[in-house]
Amino acid sequence: MNFIDLFTKTEYDNKPFLRKDGHDFTLAEIKKFVAFQIENFSKSDKQNVVLFADSNFDFMINFFAAVFAKKDIFLLTDKNRLNQLDVEYILPEKFSKFDTENYKFPLINPKEIFITLFTSGSTFSPKKIKKTLYNVFAESDDIYEQFYSDYPPETLVVATTNPAHMFSLTFYFILPFNNGYLIDTERVVFPEELDLKKNYILISTPAFLDRIIDYKLKSFPEIIFTAGSKLKQKTFEIFEKNSKVVDIYGSTETSTIAFRTNSQDEKLTLINNVKLDTTADVITAKSEYFLPDYLTIADAYEMVNEKQFILKNRTDRIVKILEKRISLNEIENILNRHEFVQNNYCLKYEDNLAAAVVLNEKGKEFFLKNGKFKTVNEIKNFCKNFSEIPPKKWKILYEIPVTECGKINKEKIEKIFELNLSYPFIISKNVNQNSAELKLIFTKKSNFFDGHFENFPIVPGVVQLFFADYFAEDIFAQKLPLEDIKKIKFSNIILPDVPVNLVLKNNEKNIEFTYLSDDKIFSSGIFVK
Repeated sequence: MNFIDLFTKTEYDNKPFLRKDGHDFTLAEIKKFVAFQIENFSKSDKQNVVLFADSNFDFMINFFAAVFAKKDIFLLTDKNRLNQLDVEYILPEKFSKFDTENYKFPLINPKEIFITLFTSGSTFSPKKIKKTLYNVFAESDDIYEQFYSDYPPETLVVATTNPAHMFSLTFYFILPFNNGYLIDTERVVFPEELDLKKNYILISTPAFLDRIIDYKLKSFPEIIFTAGSKLKQKTFEIFEKNSKVVDIYGSTETSTIAFRTNSQDEKLTLINNVKLDTTADVITAKSEYFLPDYLTIADAYEMVNEKQFILKNRTDRIVKILEKRISLNEIENILNRHEFVQNNYCLKYEDNLAAAVVLNEKGKEFFLKNGKFKTVNEIKNFCKNFSEIPPKKWKILYEIPVTECGKINKEKIEKIFELNLSYPFIISKNVNQNSAELKLIFTKKSNFFDGHFENFPIVPGVVQLFFADYFAEDIFAQKLPLEDIKKIKFSNIILPDVPVNLVLKNNEKNIEFTYLSDDKIFSSGIFVK
């Protein structure tokens, strides 16, 4: 069964399907909202409906309505991409209940409903991925048979992910709804929210799971589905002690290809009804989850048996530096073996090999005692023992930035390298829904100390404003006009190599910032939204 069948029948009308703000909405209630939006969409002669997931509940209602209005659906996670659409489109209006007592939901052919998603891939230019609703239904049916059927419909489905992404669209939305599970439409942002859930399935990303391994969860999910990048060994081991963990391998284009459920096993097992062209050097998949006969991912692999394979490396992560072919994966593996390195990401930047490095506690201790130059040299010299060409450009970060779906955010890393100001060293970072606190150091070798001042360097006020704005935008995902700052006050000077706390408060109409230490305030101000 799928939601088209559910909407055209009445036998499940009294069953709750969606939870929002503590209220469980029955199918009958959901139908009233959907019918109202079908009428709205049907009034327009435009064929395309654009959906965002600002509210998961609204997203789902509008998705159903677009299907029954026989519209083509475009899923966006970023409103800035609206100007990149080359089609006329409708944006959903606010909806309310509608008298559906005599409303007849039409039968829909899922092969005639087209869904367009966007992926940046490795180039960061938006790439359209077009599928049909039938493709999504086919994947949902196979995943249900392979995993979900062990869990009764009373199990709550919870997500940290955005349903406008392919993985979440299937695992969190379409699959559970088609099979009568109760979906919690409130997206989980902080780990303490999970402690309020019981008897639940979690749809998440490796990046989110990495962040919460130090948080002592009181309520573990029955099963965790995760995708976007490979789950780290340590994270996998911690969660599999209390939950079944399914690490999904695939892409927006191909949808699910394979999975693993054991942290000690590198082998990936093909999803039922997915086949690989074993004559190809890279992953070339065939399934009903996409429109072409075959799709290729730039991952080299080795078959172990008919159903299992081991990934080797991504062929698109081979770059040419000084006329030599360099594997970025190989350099990352070398750097991760250094005693100071917790994580890293390498890229080609301005024809140079560049590395963004996250230090472990031992590395941070060395950095605070000896500075960036000596820390980088230690890691660089280690790398020279294994690679003829070590990274030339370095950034020491608190964490490797990731996208909403858990993939490395190369675009953000490149922007950090493009900064014409030296990046501060972040010792710790605590983020809540409406506030954040960063403990950071402006190191003495920072380029903004040049000429400010020669014998008594202090952090310039413009630098303090810049990084307050930079971190506020990064953490709260809001563009702030630097020219609109109020109540700026510089109370004390900030010296190099001295830890300071940057406190950010996200209010409805502004974001406040304060630089302070235990005994004094250095500066403060308000960014107007």
